[in-house]
Amino acid sequence: MVFWDFANVIPEPGVYLLHGVGAEGGSWVAGITYAQPSRRLYHALYDVWGFLNDNPNEVVTIFLEDYTTVEQLEAEFKFIADNETKEGRDGQKFLQRIYNPDNDSNWKVKEKKQWPLLSDLIAWDKRVIIFSNDLKKRGSNYVSYGWDYTKENYWSLGGLGNKWDCPSRWNDGEYIDADYPKLFVFNHYRDIPTVITAAIDNHYDKIMDRIDNQCWKTAKQLPNFVAVDFFEVPLGESKAQDAVNELNKKWQNNEGYNK
Repeated sequence: MVFWDFANVIPEPGVYLLHGVGAEGGSWVAGITYAQPSRRLYHALYDVWGFLNDNPNEVVTIFLEDYTTVEQLEAEFKFIADNETKEGRDGQKFLQRIYNPDNDSNWKVKEKKQWPLLSDLIAWDKRVIIFSNDLKKRGSNYVSYGWDYTKENYWSLGGLGNKWDCPSRWNDGEYIDADYPKLFVFNHYRDIPTVITAAIDNHYDKIMDRIDNQCWKTAKQLPNFVAVDFFEVPLGESKAQDAVNELNKKWQNNEGYNK
């Protein structure tokens, strides 16, 4: 990835998590682009590792808006495999927990034509799923190609937050069905992420209104994931987490598909 390090604080080459910076370059601004230049991807994966150890019944899904090369991304995983953390964790153990629907011997989604249950993933201790938007990552040991397994609505709510229609992000706005189920990633954020606009957009009522009256109809299923900026706002109740809780209930009650 190419970006402009105005403050000259990037300590070493590597893969960094930056929000709002694309393949053609851009700048990072703390609090706006979520820039954390002192932490590479493998550092963030260490956090996931610790969470999984502390929460044996949880599954983590990671979506990479990925502008790295295959070699750069694989180097991050190799760094984990070859090292232990200061807590003495075995890097190979973390990598063994990654579930890749392309090459996992337990369950191949395209062959089974359905996803394993979360209880299955927990039983197998395959509790990390990583999707990339980069076609070149297809066939990776650790990362699967998101277009193969997910559907997404177009990411932008617009500068004013008033674009509530829900076309597909891909395929000229059309949702393409496959003979196996795809996971629906519901995007709900504006062009430029700020805490103030996120606090306005992230209310439970707004999110569920858009899902119920727009996205459920076009995507033909309820979201499996809700993507917002600054998920912790607004403070208190009536926020994105409450919408996630409601969607979980609907899926558990077999109400996920638009029949």
